[in-house]
Order: sequence, then structure tokens, then C-alpha cells
Amino acid sequence: MLPLQLLVPTLAVKMKSMQRGFTLLEILIAIAVFSVLSMAAYQVLQGVMTSDKISSEHSEKLKQMQRAMMIIERDMTQMVARTTRNGAEPNGSLLRAGKYVAESESDGIDFVRLGWSNPQGQLPRSNLVRVAYRIKENNLERLYFLYPDTVSGQEPEVQVLIKDVNSLTLRYWDKSWQASWTKKDKLPAGIAMEFDFEAYGVISRLFLTPEGEAVKAKAPVVPANPDRKPDENQPGSNTENGEQDPNVPNGGPVNGGRT
Repeated sequence: MLPLQLLVPTLAVKMKSMQRGFTLLEILIAIAVFSVLSMAAYQVLQGVMTSDKISSEHSEKLKQMQRAMMIIERDMTQMVARTTRNGAEPNGSLLRAGKYVAESESDGIDFVRLGWSNPQGQLPRSNLVRVAYRIKENNLERLYFLYPDTVSGQEPEVQVLIKDVNSLTLRYWDKSWQASWTKKDKLPAGIAMEFDFEAYGVISRLFLTPEGEAVKAKAPVVPANPDRKPDENQPGSNTENGEQDPNVPNGGPVNGGRT
């Protein structure tokens, strides 16, 4: 057994060897491993954030498109057969549609619709509204006028419905699809709108419209003898001796027999 004087220095050497730190090589290896793991984690996080951003943008564009289609469908289904007037010049057509209508860079459409809310008639306008759709600077715009018959110089209100739209093509249904609409006094039974989107390509939507025609005023009927009294020789008139005709109720069909 070693004497105590020799055992104490041996224990001191062992304790010093157990308390030594990391070497430079070990520290470098640890830093390298930590850097690789951090880079991998950053790449995963960046991918998740990019995917979330793309998904949010796609969802927002889809909501924008659905909202625009709902507005267009609401306008189309309430279309009414009514002509408009620009200043002193009458339009003469129930539906204006085709190239460069409403200053569109592609096809455009202009018509009047019903159903514009005016509670209890408090606003100084009717429930008719003139709307138009056009492509302007790659945007699908909806224009609406406060009054169907606009005065000269009045500017419409403009709503941007969809962005990044290259072109708009219109077709019209009247027993068959037609590329243009030339009937001024009649509305088509359906309208097809073909959009060329920057992100989605070509998308088509079909809209039903309330087919109708313009009401033509009839010429007034002028009696053959304008000097004849209105009640002369009419049912319910008095006889020559001044008595009421017993076969006809008092007053005849004009007032329903009321005295």
C-alpha cells in the first residue's frame, strides 16, 4: 500500500486531467454541425413562409374572381329593355356591346338593370342603374352611372373587379351563339364572357339574361267624326225621349254602373 505522501499527488493529477476543457478542433466541429442544422432549419422555415404567401395570394385572387362573377351575374340577371341617352343624343339600342364600347381596350358592354336599392325612395334617383364593363390597363372595370340618362360631361363611378386580365371576349345567344349583337330593340337570351387571365389562362362564364324587346308606342286612335260627343251612341246613354235605357245599367260600362 502506497504511503499517504505518494497518494495525494496522484489524485491531484487525475482531478486536473478530468477538469480539462474542449480542444479547438472539437469547438470547430460543434460550430460546423450547428451551422448546418441552422441552415437546414432556415430553409424549411423559408419554404413554409413562401408556400403560405403563395397560398394566401391564390386564395385572395380566387375570392376576388368569385366576387366579380357574382356582381356580373347579378347585373346580367336584372337587365332591362330600356334605352339610354347621352346628353341630348338618344342611344337607340337596348344593349351596347362590342369592340371598344365604354372605351374598353377589348370587348365592352353597356346596359341598364333593375334592382338598385332605394329604400322608400329617399334618394333622388330611381331603382334603375346603367352599368358597363370594360378592360382598362389590364383591369376588369365595372362602371355605373347615377342616372340612366347621363348629362354631357358626367363621369361614371369606376370599380376595379379583377386585376391582370389581358382581354375580354363576348358572345350572345339568340337561337345560336353569335360573335356580335346588332339587334337594337331586343336583348339576347344569354351572354358568354371569356376572360384571358394572366395567371389562370382563358376562363369562360355563361350568364342568362331576361330576354325582352323594346315597347313600341302605338299611334292614338282618332275618331272618324271628331265633332261627335263622347257619350253619343254609347251603351248607357239616354234614349231620344230623355229616358234611361233599361237594358243597360246606370252609367254603362264606363263607371261600372255606379251613380
